[in-house]
Amino acid sequence: GGGGDGGAASVWEAACGLWERRWQQAFQPGNAHFSGNLPTLRVDAKDDPSGDLERVYYSSALAVVAMERTNLNLFDRVFVISEGQPIMHKGATFTNGGAGQFTWDLSCA
Repeated sequence: GGGGDGGAASVWEAACGLWERRWQQAFQPGNAHFSGNLPTLRVDAKDDPSGDLERVYYSSALAVVAMERTNLNLFDRVFVISEGQPIMHKGATFTNGGAGQFTWDLSCA
């Protein structure tokens, strides 16, 4: 290739910025996106030396935030579920198309 990525790098950076804001909003009281917020977990390292408690808590929160879709043209906001039933809306059928995600999928996140 001749180098240069067109606008791919800027699109990637914008997407990363959007997701970082969304993640922060999930824990921010009075945020503009969610109707509520998750509590921030604070654990003393001596009580959770392996970090497993924090990992499970934040991985679970990530699973919920990652399931949200705002661009499906079905509703303003949809939370997909793993291999769920088709959604019927205004006489049309929409499926999740295998977009399911399980908590254990986040082990590499």
